[in-house]
Order: sequence, then C-alpha cells, then structure tokens
Amino acid sequence: MRLGHGDQFHRVSLATGERGSAGEAGANVGKGGGDEAHPRRYSRAVPARYPSLWLFTDERQGDALWSALRRLPPGSGVVFRHYSLSPAERVRLFVKVRRRAQARRLVVVSAHMLLPGADGVHKAVRGAGLRTWPAHDRAEALAGLRAGAGLLFVSPVFPTRSHPGAASLRPAQAARVARGLRVRVIALGGMNARRWRAARACGFDGWAGIDGWSENKGRRGKATP
Repeated sequence: MRLGHGDQFHRVSLATGERGSAGEAGANVGKGGGDEAHPRRYSRAVPARYPSLWLFTDERQGDALWSALRRLPPGSGVVFRHYSLSPAERVRLFVKVRRRAQARRLVVVSAHMLLPGADGVHKAVRGAGLRTWPAHDRAEALAGLRAGAGLLFVSPVFPTRSHPGAASLRPAQAARVARGLRVRVIALGGMNARRWRAARACGFDGWAGIDGWSENKGRRGKATP
C-alpha cells in the first residue's frame, strides 16, 4: 500500500517503536516487528490518508485539550465532538481546534455532521472527505462499512473513564469486531502508548484516546469556544 504524507511516519514508528520526542510518545512501543510480523492487518486496501494516531475531544478535557493537541505527532487525527455545546459555541471551538490542527498538520473530522473546514466526518452518512465510524460490536462495524467508512474505531478495548463500570472487550476480542473487513481499524477505550503494544499484537492499525494524550490529567479547566 502506498503511504501518504504523515502516515509514513506513523507506520514506521508504530511498527518499529522508533524513539522520538515526548510529542511522539504514542509511537514508542518497543523494538522490532514490522508489518510482516502481522500478516492479518486490516488496512491493505485502505487509502493511507487515514492517520494511525487519533485524539477524541471531550468536554471533560477542559483546557487540557490544547496540551493534548500539542502532543499529537504531525499527521495524526482529531475527532471533534463536544456535543454539549450549543451549535454556535461548538462551531467557534471547532474553528480554534482546526486552526491549531492546521499548524501541526493534523487531520480533523467532526462528529455527526460536517463542520466548515473539517477534513471529514465521524458517524455521519453525509459529508465529503474522510469518513470514520464507531464500532462496539460486529453489527456496528458492518453498519460503518455500509456507510462508506474507511476507518473504524473499535471500543472499548480497555476499561475507560468515559464509560465507568462498562465491560471492556480486551484486545483479542476487540480485534474480532472488524476482522476481515477492508478498512483501517483503530483501538479506542482506555488506550495509551503502553497499551498499544497489546493492541498492535492483535492486528490493530493504530490507537486513539482522550486521556492518553493529556499531559496532566489532574488539571481541568474550560476549553472556551
């Protein structure tokens, strides 16, 4: 598969555990193991423009959202959510996120609807550009495929603060949700750079997180639109 700009960095660093700066922490997974060690990877026919590392925005991040954006390596992706804001506030915050993302060469998709300037949509059947989809089970994975998604976020792989008390799939079971589908598959739910090793061994193409990209989980404020 041809690798596009930015994604080549992810495929090399995610596969080899190449050491980098603190901002590249998501890619430091240990030594060895290129793609040939994982013959059942999902994304052989998926365009390389879908990143391997992702941040999900969330209201509970507060101002930690901005430090999380700084920690993402160039070429990573952002799923913009912030559902609780009014439409006007949500657009204003999205514009600020998009501006910072552009400065760091990040891809931004907006959840449920295409916002002006977004590179695509998440869990939406309408909208141009990239299309990503959540998959908590096989039925949702197939629904995403029918909707034209090129990337699935399978969750929850591990216990997560977003859904306290909810049962997690664990890496091996989570991998079965999208097995055999010709899409890029990203591990979500309690993920961080350390847990990526287990997900990678099961064939995932990358990982996404909320708290996993926060420098200081104890600091919370308001990310103002």
